[in-house]
Amino acid sequence: MSGAEGCKNCAHLEAHVARLEALLEKSEAERVRLQARVEELERQLKRNSTNSSRPPSTDPAQIRSQRPAPPSSGRNPGGQPGHEGHTRELLPASQVDEQIHVFPKCCGRCGRKFKRRDERRRALREVRRHPVTEVPEPKPQTTEWDLHALRCPDRGCREVTWAELPPGVSQGRFGPRAQAITAMLTGRFRTSRREAQAQLEDLFGVSMALGEVSAIENRVSAALQEPVREAHEFAQAPKAAGADETSWPQGQRKGERKAWLWVMKTSVVTVFLILRQRSKEAAQTLLGEFRGILTTDRWWAYLFHGIRRRQLCWAHLILDFRACMRGG
Repeated sequence: MSGAEGCKNCAHLEAHVARLEALLEKSEAERVRLQARVEELERQLKRNSTNSSRPPSTDPAQIRSQRPAPPSSGRNPGGQPGHEGHTRELLPASQVDEQIHVFPKCCGRCGRKFKRRDERRRALREVRRHPVTEVPEPKPQTTEWDLHALRCPDRGCREVTWAELPPGVSQGRFGPRAQAITAMLTGRFRTSRREAQAQLEDLFGVSMALGEVSAIENRVSAALQEPVREAHEFAQAPKAAGADETSWPQGQRKGERKAWLWVMKTSVVTVFLILRQRSKEAAQTLLGEFRGILTTDRWWAYLFHGIRRRQLCWAHLILDFRACMRGG
């Protein structure tokens, strides 16, 4: 083997060794990354309602079985002898729509029949009240506004003028209460539009087209836009508030993204916003011009508010301390 060939082979071998070293370095970095990932997943597996903000309903069966049973009092279940019973508080007389007096027909001991005059002479002042609350049978109330036209009596005019709806009368086929109930079914209770249509028919006897449900949603949203804006501005004025966020699914159809429900709570008003992001920008949109003491968890998106004006949630801190004590 000549010297030239030896140098050529050496260069080839050195290049091959360099490639192997690079692969080893890459494999080592990947191993470190995977190890860190495994450790993170193991920490997540150890999290439950006792050492994180997860609700108790998400605890696995093993954790639920380890919950300590409440200490036994040694007494039988139910009310104890001498215990004063708890009954539903009676409504005041002003809230009772109808009052029906019932008298016994005959004596419970000797069987003597009571007469009508006995109801006035022998009735005791004590009365055993038994209120029964019932939902009235729904019957839609339809008011028809007939708009008439008048022709001007002036011979030089003779213009025909049609009457307009009085202020406050709905421009659509349904009044404010029907629209509010429809929006509450699809918004507050998250009922589908088709289910809301069926519920309006079954519960209230109101027949509504499916497209009208969507139209009412748009009208109610437009009507609430200004009150929501005022409430949001009012929530930014107090000296203290709390903020939090949670996931908010937008539907099951393909392409629909998950959104986030943000809440800002004060002693007077609570504001909810549905935003597409869970970020610092979204938190700034929620808080606006708020400069008071803000109570939140330790999520980084609230760091912009400043540590001197931020109170960490004690419940979250206690759970974090428990996680550290248990190695979670």
